[in-house]
Amino acid sequence: MNGSGPRPIAALWEWQESAACRGVDSARFFSPAGERGEARRRREQLARAICAECPVREECARFALSIGEEYGIWGGTTDQERIAMLRRPRAKGTRAISAHRVTGHRAEAA
Repeated sequence: MNGSGPRPIAALWEWQESAACRGVDSARFFSPAGERGEARRRREQLARAICAECPVREECARFALSIGEEYGIWGGTTDQERIAMLRRPRAKGTRAISAHRVTGHRAEAA
């Protein structure tokens, strides 16, 4: 890296050190090509069981929403659930979801 690009903000990632899924095979959380029906429901149920006990589940879900993560189980939410959350109609007088509102962190200048 030449230093000209954006730098990672540690606070956006530090929560991952405490995640219950740390060290678990990522295949538990991401659907293989062609997975459908009962196999998918069973894998998602196992992933959600891990998330249910996770101390950083909310941070994980907020992070996935803030970056528009399209795949996998994050914070106990499926890709379809996150899409629905982002498309949900807002109450009158409320603003669209912003990365700051979802994650609690503002982007900093590099």
